[in-house]
Amino acid sequence: MKILHIAPSLSNAWGGPTRVIKGLTESLNKKGVTNTILTTSGYRVGDVQDNNLQSHIRVFPTQSLSTLWTGYSKELKKSMPEEVRSHDVVHIHELWHFPHFAAYLSSRHENKPYCISIHGHLSPWALNHKKLRKQMYMNLFQSKTIERASALHAVTQEEINNIQDLGITNETRLIPNGLSTGKYYDSVSGSDFINSYPNLAGKTILLFLGRIHPVKGLDLLSEAFKEIVRKNPNVHLVIAGPDENGYKQHIIDILHRNGISKNCTFTGMLSDMEKTAALKASTVLVLPSYSEVMGISTLEGMEAGLPVVITEGCQFPEIERDGAGVVVSHNATDLSNGILYLLDNPNIAHQMGKIGKQLISDKYNWDNISEQYIQLYTDIISKHYESND
Repeated sequence: MKILHIAPSLSNAWGGPTRVIKGLTESLNKKGVTNTILTTSGYRVGDVQDNNLQSHIRVFPTQSLSTLWTGYSKELKKSMPEEVRSHDVVHIHELWHFPHFAAYLSSRHENKPYCISIHGHLSPWALNHKKLRKQMYMNLFQSKTIERASALHAVTQEEINNIQDLGITNETRLIPNGLSTGKYYDSVSGSDFINSYPNLAGKTILLFLGRIHPVKGLDLLSEAFKEIVRKNPNVHLVIAGPDENGYKQHIIDILHRNGISKNCTFTGMLSDMEKTAALKASTVLVLPSYSEVMGISTLEGMEAGLPVVITEGCQFPEIERDGAGVVVSHNATDLSNGILYLLDNPNIAHQMGKIGKQLISDKYNWDNISEQYIQLYTDIISKHYESND
């Protein structure tokens, strides 16, 4: 079985989809599935980093039109038909960007089936972000791309609901996100992170992992953190992730206004080893997103044995249902109360961390989840050839 994956970016700064593609393809490779990844590099999409994957990766430079159409690349468009022709299924990751449109055109022309992983791009928040542009693009291109897909892939039940609310009737397969477990876990310690940031010594660390972007809810966390510091001055917030479009300054301004900037450290983008050390040094992981589909950083916190505090927009109700953390609504009071509950009840927090770690081992790891993708691809291939008989 040969699968062609289409991604606008494999930059680490791109966020969750990059982590999903890397984890999925590495697991599929171990099981005998051949994977090729076509992606772009340049303006808005960043550069490919840590390219030590077993999959064949082709990276195409973007051109100036990518300022309007993310990932626009003449070379990718030219190479797409041959790649599509030589694979069994085309797997498009995300929506809206040029590589997805090029993959759709070639798949139709070469009569090859394709599926689409939505990656949260049809949530109400996502559709309202740059709303007019997306409405125009949906009418021109995106609706046909979705409508003609052999299957859609959703990460959560809420994502399926979002898809159906738009009147989209494609078969939609529910497959959760996963994590490649234990890669760096035994090679670093929490003290390695403290040594890099000595101002954190002796502090209770609250950790945020992710892009510094409006969707991530850092404005909400910055407001909630004021009450946390008032009740527990020893708590320190670590924000680990890349700044996107200068949004970091907005968060700094909120922290300054609330008089708590000295209780916060921005680390920028961390390597995998540095991130593991940060997780080991922390007490609670928090992800206050307005819109997210089972964020990879949440899974990373669970793997590290941390209790997690997430908002309802993270679309991961199993966290609270299974006892691995706390799910709160989108307001600063509930967020601060959820975090303080874990800080004030360390035994409960420790037990939540143990449950989360076990969930990663039993359920949310790529070795188990990739089997569901193999079944999806098998079903798509079978359905395609039946329809062409």
